[in-house]
Amino acid sequence: MKKLFALSMSFAMFIAAVSCSSKVSSSSGNTSISEPVITQTMYKEERVSLPDGVNMPNAIHVTPNGSINILYQDNYGKLRAADFTKELSFSGSCPVSVPENTELNLIDFNPDGTATAFLMYCEDPQKIIDGTADDSDISFIIAEYDTDLNLVEQKNVTGIDNYISYGSTFFNSFSKAGEDYILCSSNNVLKIDSSGKVTAHTDADFNTYYIAARNGEVIYFNNHSGYGYADKETLDPPSSPTPFEMSAPIQRPPYPGDDVYLCYIILKDGYYGLTQSCKLQKIIDFPSSIIDAGNVYGIAPFDKGQYLLASSDSGGSFLSILTIRPDDYVDQRKTVIVGMHNIVNQQDYELANEFARFNDDYKVEYREYAWDSDDLKTDILTGDAPDMFIGRADDVYRYTNLGAFIGLDELHEKYGGLSRDDLLPNIAESFTYKDDIFGIPTDFMLSRVFIADKNLIGRDKASWNFDQFLEIYNSMPEDMYLSTQYSYILDPSSLFWTMQFQDEYIDFDNNSCDFDNEGFIRKLEFCKDARLIPPLGDSFYENSTPEEQSAVMEENSFMLKNKKAMISNLYLANLNDFVREIAQYHYSIDDVAILPVPSDKGANSLGVNNGFYSIVRNGKCTEGAWQYLNYIMDDDRLTAQLFRMELPVTKVSYEYWMNKWRDHLAQTKENTTNGNGYEITYSTVISDESFEYINELLTTATTSLSGMNDELQKIITEETDRYFNDECSAEDCADMLQNRVSIFLSERS
Repeated sequence: MKKLFALSMSFAMFIAAVSCSSKVSSSSGNTSISEPVITQTMYKEERVSLPDGVNMPNAIHVTPNGSINILYQDNYGKLRAADFTKELSFSGSCPVSVPENTELNLIDFNPDGTATAFLMYCEDPQKIIDGTADDSDISFIIAEYDTDLNLVEQKNVTGIDNYISYGSTFFNSFSKAGEDYILCSSNNVLKIDSSGKVTAHTDADFNTYYIAARNGEVIYFNNHSGYGYADKETLDPPSSPTPFEMSAPIQRPPYPGDDVYLCYIILKDGYYGLTQSCKLQKIIDFPSSIIDAGNVYGIAPFDKGQYLLASSDSGGSFLSILTIRPDDYVDQRKTVIVGMHNIVNQQDYELANEFARFNDDYKVEYREYAWDSDDLKTDILTGDAPDMFIGRADDVYRYTNLGAFIGLDELHEKYGGLSRDDLLPNIAESFTYKDDIFGIPTDFMLSRVFIADKNLIGRDKASWNFDQFLEIYNSMPEDMYLSTQYSYILDPSSLFWTMQFQDEYIDFDNNSCDFDNEGFIRKLEFCKDARLIPPLGDSFYENSTPEEQSAVMEENSFMLKNKKAMISNLYLANLNDFVREIAQYHYSIDDVAILPVPSDKGANSLGVNNGFYSIVRNGKCTEGAWQYLNYIMDDDRLTAQLFRMELPVTKVSYEYWMNKWRDHLAQTKENTTNGNGYEITYSTVISDESFEYINELLTTATTSLSGMNDELQKIITEETDRYFNDECSAEDCADMLQNRVSIFLSERS
């Protein structure tokens, strides 16, 4: 059943835990205890990934012996419980029963390990799915669970109809208050007694949260006005709330406390406890602990000087143990300078923060370099080089030739860690230059490959040269185009760049080129004269109805199958791409051949969208840069990620994601794609034969380190466009390219 209320996971987080501090009594009624004194709020983190299928928790409970129970919803929205040992080892998971025809809204562990849930009920759940349900169809249930999470009691909530509206009410928080319950929604706060009857209410807004404290008080939190004691009977907010130190700080709802604090709350800058005198005290400072509040799902007291963190980042979802730093701790980590082209994005900063959270020796700072500037060369020559550089293949060629980068084999021999044996063999082969790997990407894909009916072009063309390609092209019927409308190879220039001719005519190792030869001229002439399908043009869209446009688009999608086109080109990043993109042509993978761009140098279909990571030889923190690269390429981190579009270059992570995508598609079984006004339904189940075929394509795809950059691309585009526009002959175009590219390469050497 789909979610019935727009309640995000971040607002469904309620955690109650038993404090393991040795300084306090375990008596739940003791309120005379002296308030805790905290000096250090900086923590070190050690984490473990959540197992496959275990999602971020709705609730966490730490038992008196330190083991961990979590409640979460699986990929199908079903409530499950998972157990972890004190060392965060996964002990298993099991389903948790909920009343029939209910949807979970909120669930909370009580301090004693029992749990309480607030659920929506609909006698006919199909009405929810169909969008036909209204307030008369919806009711609410409170469910009580024992410490083994057995459902022991359920009660209907009565008197709630006047305060909520199906589809527009959001629930912020829910907690047990002695024998009563407090439910906070986007427009009011309700007290519900032990029989399920609403007995009190007060108006509130979506910035408001209420929580029942262990001492029997009801605590009010509001993003704008502050916090304080609410009236226990009427739930009216405090007349003079204590303001927060920073505006709009609440990141997660408050949750019940223990003998140390009345309740806990996660704010924008850290984790706080509410003291017995109703003052917020910071326990964990997020900035100094390098914790991103937006990634935190919950924190709970764990052991003396330790807290349990549930969080996620680009490496996936985690449980972590946070251990307080000594009061005299001084951050003495060395700084790794990472240079990269253009603007550093948020994902890069988050990755650097992740690395720093788990490393006591190094932290990372980024330095930006403009595209096609010589700033990096200047920094290297003047002794201000970064320790790592994230650039393009062109940079790998250039700076390796200048002696500026260190190879992976040399780094592995000196420091251990990542080696070429960890990489897929075709990856290691493709990016080996001068007998070492001086730049390595994290991900790869099949780039600019052709798809064809396998009865027209056989699968034996996994590697073919231009003559073989031309032989098939010349045997095409006169009414067959080279490529489909969908391929966007609609003019000579786009065909030229799709065929990637530049890799065959530029020798970046020796800074030379060879454009003025018969082979290049022949390919240039082919691009100009190829039988390309005309573009539909603006007039088509201006002078036709949407129905007519849809009919033409659908007809175009059959061009391969109806033998009206020889090929179409695709970019294929993961298994989902294979089944979805091929389905657009009304084929399954079993029906097609996937072909690299024909090349006299051999197969050339491996593509890289992201940058190449290189270690700079005269950086000041080489070992730290190597540790950072090892962190980025770590299989434990890569396989823990929630989602990946492209495939990792390491053997272990590649195999993991191939199987994960295949399993996901097998569970989906069938999907529908929209093709500009018409739909194609296709199977997402990949046969063993097709899986092996795709796997072979991916693990044998190769490339040369393309040295293309913006200036070089501009030169080639200018001269070839002159030829395509009939402003010069093919021979003149080749001569001009030979001259201009030779000068360019000479100036960059």
